[in-house]
Amino acid sequence: MIVQAYVIFEVGAAADDNATTERLRSTSLGNCKQLIIGRHARDVFVHIACDEQHGSTHLQQAMLDLSRVEGVVRATLVSVKHSAE
Repeated sequence: MIVQAYVIFEVGAAADDNATTERLRSTSLGNCKQLIIGRHARDVFVHIACDEQHGSTHLQQAMLDLSRVEGVVRATLVSVKHSAE
C-alpha cells in the first residue's frame, strides 16, 4: 500500500530558508520519497510518498526525520491518502 501525505514545514526566523529547504529535500527517508512542491514566506510544502507494507510505519518515521531537520520549528500534516498501488 502506498501512503501519501502533504506536510507544511515552518522554517524558524533565525534559520536560512534555502539551506533548510535543501536539507528537507536531501534527507534520506528509507522507503519514502519526498518532493518539495513549493514555498511561501517561511513555509515549505512537501509531498511524501511511502511504501507501507505489513503494518510498517515509514510515514511516521519520515515525519519525525523531517521535523528534526535543522531550521524546522513546526510540522503540520495537512492530508493523508492511502492507495492500493
